[in-house]
Amino acid sequence: MSEDELRLENVHDGPAGEFAAAGRRWLGRRGMRLTLHPHTGGWVEHMRQAPQTDGLNPTFDPAHNPISAGDAFWLAVRDEGDEVAGCVAARLLVTPDFVGMIRSLRLWYDPVPDALAVPDPPALTGGAVPDRPALTGDLGISGRVGHFGGLWIHPAHRVGTVSRLLVHFLVRAARLAALDRFGSAWETSVSFHRLASRPAFRAALGFEHVLPCHDGYFPPTGRVENVHLNYSAPGHILRIVARTTEALRADDCARSAT
Repeated sequence: MSEDELRLENVHDGPAGEFAAAGRRWLGRRGMRLTLHPHTGGWVEHMRQAPQTDGLNPTFDPAHNPISAGDAFWLAVRDEGDEVAGCVAARLLVTPDFVGMIRSLRLWYDPVPDALAVPDPPALTGGAVPDRPALTGDLGISGRVGHFGGLWIHPAHRVGTVSRLLVHFLVRAARLAALDRFGSAWETSVSFHRLASRPAFRAALGFEHVLPCHDGYFPPTGRVENVHLNYSAPGHILRIVARTTEALRADDCARSAT
C-alpha cells in the first residue's frame, strides 16, 4: 500500500507544511507525484533493475536487517507514465550508540554475518591501509535515529535545475516523513568520499556535519573505501526546509514566465 502524497500529521504546520505544499505544486507542474511506500522491500526490487545505480545498500535490504512497515519506508517520485524518476529510503534505528553500529558493521548488517570478518587489507591492496573505522570519541548520536540512504535519480533527470531540486526535495521529504511518522530525532546517512567531498552534494543533502567514519576495507562493497558520516542534531530539518521551499517556488515562477 502506498500513499500518493506526503501527508504530515504531526509536523504539518509552519515550514514543514509549506514545504510539502510547495513540493506538491512543483512536482505537479512537471507531471510528477510523490508516493510513500511503507517497508523497503519495494525499494530493493526497484534498485535491482534500475539503471546506473551505485549498488544496493544492505542497510535498507530486509534480507540483511530486521525491517518492518512500522520502522521503514521509501519515497518515490513518479512521472506521468508511473515510472520512478527518483527515490530514497529511510529507517528508524533505536540505539544507545549509533557510532557503535558503524564500528561493528551493524548499520549495514544485523546480525553481522561471520563471513564478513574484515580480511587483511595489505593482502587485499598490496599496501598498508587502515582497516578500522576512522571515528573517534562519542558523537552522542543515540535514541530514535532517522537513517537515510539509497538515493537514486533516473539518468534522464540528472541534468540541470530539475535534477538539483529533485534531490533537495527527496532527501528533505524523507527526513520530514521520518520525523512525522516515527518521531525520529537525530538524522544520519553515509556517503562515499567521491560524493561527500563535493560541496554541491553536501549542500543537497543538507546535514549539519560531515566527517570520515571508515577508511579501509569495507565489507559491504568488498573494496577499500573512504566512507563519510553525515549527521544533524534533532530539529535541524525544520530549520532548513524553508530554503528549499523558496527554491521550489522560484523555479515554478521561472517556469511560468517562460
